[in-house]
Amino acid sequence: MASNKIVRRPGGRTARTRAAVHQAVELLLIEGGLASVTIPAVAARSGVHHTSIYRRWGTVQNLLLDVILTSLIRVVPTPDTGSLREDVRQFAREAAHAFQDPLRAALAQAFFALPADDSASRRRYWARRYETLRPMFDRAEGRGENPPAPEDVVEHILAPLYFRRFVTARPVTNRFLDALVNDALRSSAR
Repeated sequence: MASNKIVRRPGGRTARTRAAVHQAVELLLIEGGLASVTIPAVAARSGVHHTSIYRRWGTVQNLLLDVILTSLIRVVPTPDTGSLREDVRQFAREAAHAFQDPLRAALAQAFFALPADDSASRRRYWARRYETLRPMFDRAEGRGENPPAPEDVVEHILAPLYFRRFVTARPVTNRFLDALVNDALRSSAR
């Protein structure tokens, strides 16, 4: 007797389509910046029909956000050194190092180029960002430390880091990063 169950295939056609589209977006960002990411360009580069891209993502903005969030999950490590200060210090260095990578730099620039009126997308991005780092703060609390809110620490570190890397293009040194960490932990202490 035949079963009426619907069998979902993890890693099936949908996953392959999404991976091809994401790779196309990433390559377009690296090669030509945000202006080069259009649905027709992504379709041509990925081999996925443009109607499939429109059906799944609707807009370039939604597509970019999906690529950015997926990349964040894939590449953001959560340090575990045994000390919140060292975890945050390692996080700051890894964030600074990540911007040496053309793809990570392009994704960060794309995120900040998204329309400011799209607050839901920004909230989703930052919620995911904080979620990936929350274990550092939970472990610190478990060790008896009195950790500040992850949001406060991350903002104290990433805002000046992004500004220096993408606006002023001044060098990001370990001394600069250590000062950010010290300031973040001191200013954000409960």
